[in-house]
Amino acid sequence: MFRIINNPNILPWSFPLHPSATFQPGQMAELDRHGNNIVINVSSGKAPMGIIDDTRTSAFSKNVHDEEQIALAKNPIKNTTTNLLVTSADITITLDNASLIVGSFTARQITPNQVLAGIQLTVNEKNGVVVIPAGTMLNFDTNGDGILDSVRFLCSYSYWIPNYIGDDTTKGSNRITVWYHRMIIETDMYEANRYYPLNAPLFCSQIGKFTPQPVADGYPSVGFVIAPPNRFGNLTLMWH
Repeated sequence: MFRIINNPNILPWSFPLHPSATFQPGQMAELDRHGNNIVINVSSGKAPMGIIDDTRTSAFSKNVHDEEQIALAKNPIKNTTTNLLVTSADITITLDNASLIVGSFTARQITPNQVLAGIQLTVNEKNGVVVIPAGTMLNFDTNGDGILDSVRFLCSYSYWIPNYIGDDTTKGSNRITVWYHRMIIETDMYEANRYYPLNAPLFCSQIGKFTPQPVADGYPSVGFVIAPPNRFGNLTLMWH
């Protein structure tokens, strides 16, 4: 997904495309060589030069940001060290979506005083089943009796949209549209396993997605966060 919010009347450029490149709108482009020709490929994070406004993919992905999950703990016990209630056995819970993109899942637990903290979970990326390990601190009261009885957490991830085949808008022309001037955009082409606070600098990942972490020290940012990911999973940013 790629939507331009503000652009000072500048048009994109059309470039010849690398024949093996696959991408979705909102990923970043980079110059590459194919034989004796200079072409566009998906950026490796080292020299991003613009934002792709075309599609060539066999399946579409989507980001989910801060999906809330609450898992009821049966027969909780007290941790003898902290004196806090914890789970006595592993708990399984199913995410709202399956077919997660490998490595994209991350989660945060909401503590009783509403502070976000890391939580160690195991996820089956194929079916979207999450395992909450025994010994996890309880942090939520589902029935309002004043006793914590559940584990509540927020998770973010990317997944492949089911029953929605891909597309190739470059078929026939073998050319790709790239925006490269300063502009404000909205996109879901960012690394879901990272966090995006207001004004955070943005870089290009190894697969052409926005990320707050550069591929290596010394690489300049390509923009900054204007609005963190919203409930639709879209990030608003300024592209330099």
